[in-house]
Amino acid sequence: MEFSDLIKQARQKRYDSAKDFFRQAKLPCSYFYYSKIENGTIPDVNLAITILKALGINLRKGLYAWARGQMPDQETRAFFTELDDKPRLSTEQRSVDRSLVINRMQAQLMEANPIYWEILVFFSSHFAHSQIKEKDISSKFHMPLSKLRQVMKELYDYGLLDRDNDGNYRSKEWVYIPYEKDFDRLRDVNFKRALEQFQKQDPKKRFRTTITRLLTKAQQKEVEAKVAALTHAIVDMPDETPPPEAEPYTVGLFAAPRIFGSD
Repeated sequence: MEFSDLIKQARQKRYDSAKDFFRQAKLPCSYFYYSKIENGTIPDVNLAITILKALGINLRKGLYAWARGQMPDQETRAFFTELDDKPRLSTEQRSVDRSLVINRMQAQLMEANPIYWEILVFFSSHFAHSQIKEKDISSKFHMPLSKLRQVMKELYDYGLLDRDNDGNYRSKEWVYIPYEKDFDRLRDVNFKRALEQFQKQDPKKRFRTTITRLLTKAQQKEVEAKVAALTHAIVDMPDETPPPEAEPYTVGLFAAPRIFGSD
């Protein structure tokens, strides 16, 4: 949430008007300037803290929003994700021209056929290439061309792939699985598949690290927010013409209370 929206919503819950709040809080600025803050102006940090305290807004959340508003571009703003929000689409993923949000029917198709998701991810990761040859996909997936064409047609029929007048298939640049409960199973399929492929990769090309420690509920939310900010930053990296050595790269992140015990 933007700093101005955070302030305005909190003020509306406690005061009938902006002027009522300004007068009762005795803010060290003009009413004209305060009204600009509710409409998007970012104040200096001391005034921001005064306003946050006067409205009873959590300082950590408020200053997070304030800091985010100071950032010069979307790439840097992506590092400041709200602590109590669900993960959201990044700046790039919010473009309807560049992203595909999976619906329930599409999710059911790919839950039943995990290879469909794998092919869709392959197309998505090669979005920058003008055309992907069927023979290349057939070779990559060790799938006969006849079977591959059936799969691609079904992906097209379900709205997961686009097709031009020459019959060439393309996908969107970003494929997004919503965080709602209906999509939990597909998220699990995606995560399991990524882990299986990670374990097959050359150890020299793999990076992995984990940390286990005690976390409060509030700290768990903070970790989730930092993870979301990192994923947004990765997605929002500048687009460049892929050099020959560029390859699809999966970054997997997970967090959950640790279960101990013997298998």
